Amino acid sequence: MRPCGGECNRIFPARQCSVFQDKDEHITIRIMRRSAPTALFLIVLATRVPFATRYLFDWDSVQFALGIERFDMVHHQPHPPGYVLYLGAAQLLSVLTRDVNAGFVVLSILASAAATVMVFLLAEQLVRNRTAAILVALAFAFNPFFWFYGEVALNYSGDAFISVAAAYVTLRILREKRAHLLLPLTALLALYGGYRQSSTLLLLPLWILSFAALVRAKRCTIRDVLLNVGVGVGLTALWLVPLIGLAGGIGAFMAVLGAQAAISAGTTSPFLGAPFGATMAKAAFVGKTILAILHAALVVPLAVVIFRRPVRGLIRPGDGILAVIALVWVLPSLFVYLFIHMGGSGYLMTVAPALLLLFLFPAARMMEQDRGRAIAAGLFAFVIASGALSFLLLNDPAFRRVPALWEAAKFVERKNHLVTTFTRTTLAQRDASLDQILSSIRAHPPETTAIVTEIGMRFRPPGSDVWRDGTQPYFRHMGYYLPAYDVTELVGGEPSFFKTRWHAPASRTLGKDIPIPADTETIVIVTDYVDRDVQAASGIREELLLPSRTYLFWIDARGKDTVDYAGFTFHKSDAALLPMP
Repeated sequence: MRPCGGECNRIFPARQCSVFQDKDEHITIRIMRRSAPTALFLIVLATRVPFATRYLFDWDSVQFALGIERFDMVHHQPHPPGYVLYLGAAQLLSVLTRDVNAGFVVLSILASAAATVMVFLLAEQLVRNRTAAILVALAFAFNPFFWFYGEVALNYSGDAFISVAAAYVTLRILREKRAHLLLPLTALLALYGGYRQSSTLLLLPLWILSFAALVRAKRCTIRDVLLNVGVGVGLTALWLVPLIGLAGGIGAFMAVLGAQAAISAGTTSPFLGAPFGATMAKAAFVGKTILAILHAALVVPLAVVIFRRPVRGLIRPGDGILAVIALVWVLPSLFVYLFIHMGGSGYLMTVAPALLLLFLFPAARMMEQDRGRAIAAGLFAFVIASGALSFLLLNDPAFRRVPALWEAAKFVERKNHLVTTFTRTTLAQRDASLDQILSSIRAHPPETTAIVTEIGMRFRPPGSDVWRDGTQPYFRHMGYYLPAYDVTELVGGEPSFFKTRWHAPASRTLGKDIPIPADTETIVIVTDYVDRDVQAASGIREELLLPSRTYLFWIDARGKDTVDYAGFTFHKSDAALLPMP
């Protein structure tokens, strides 16, 4: 202890004064420990709210919203396995926001903020340096991938929170060997099963690792085992029993899960007969997504090697535990995504925090040492600034005014289009496109207008002879936001279609003959593009290019009993008119 050296030495002895100063320092440290998580939480809120999307983001988002209206897993309202706690939380928030999409987005924002705080707490355990932990959390908060999914109506941001929380508790258990820490891990994973079931299964190996460590250290009693089993089963039953009831019983629940597994994994898993090419395509997609996640953090390990020699001082006794946790955290997810099912880039949110921590770890360790602190701070500044600028500016139309920047953006997009996907421009363009689609279609009365969307329909872009497959699944959006209109989704490959009106459940029908209401005068097609030969044969009279590279086409159906389009035939019929519920 040291005296303050101030005027109070005239009144108190130096030893007594030092006690007061040490108390002040401890109070300051406690305040900092509490203020850093709060500040990080507020920073995430402040940066997410301005860019929150106004419309349901994708097909799954609409299915979540339809599930709130009428829970029906058979017709994917929502899709299996149900996400019952996620829907329940969003429904409660939508009462406050008065908008279902806003309820989902608020959940994403809150999960993002909570995940950032957990990254800070985990980083503090890894490096024992508050400044480094704050910088790691900021690099995570401003990462374009993480920022992007914090703005939309999807539950991937929750995966970031639960995976980091599970890793944090696991690390403490492996270091401290305290059995009571296993209970919160059990509770977290059990409850999160109702939010996103697959992620709980992928993170279960962390629980097994924690339990095994306690058993090996002889710190886990029979009472601890029974308590954790009871809490796990009880909290799982809290959401699983209502979910089974909503599904129509255990038989119906298992049947719909089996059907979903056949659809999702049956066409992508080599273990279920999927071609090797499908696995390779998934591997390429996973690799590109990981590169987009790491972003500027990719350069950190190399920069540390270049600027700091030797690097052996960054590795310390006890780091083997960190390596084990990282492997148990990452490998199960990567195995499933490569060899079972990978539904989209957001799936990798279960491992994104681990990958970022792995690449930022050397710089965080350098922050503990005077010799490398300035270099490490510079690296963190580069990663944070690059992430923020990428999300805010990359792919922005304003880039066109600066030829060098625009060419750089196009080069990045050619190499990895996902880097330019995770931007606010993508979100803004999608909202703007839906705005324009809905306003354009609403100019036509629902009684005389039929909407057609497409998936997997082949076309040649303007000025090109290269055939492409359509990838704009707007069927759910049209059915949700325009319930008074007859909506049909055309499916390429094996000819088939879906239909809906007034939010009626949609089922797939095989065939090319499609009924539409007898009074239909206009058919509106929402698609990537319509091939030039189809345009000529169908008499399409107008097209409208939307901000997200989606097109609207109109077909005049007045005075026609049938309309031929892209190998399908629309038949006018009174039987096609679904009544308003």
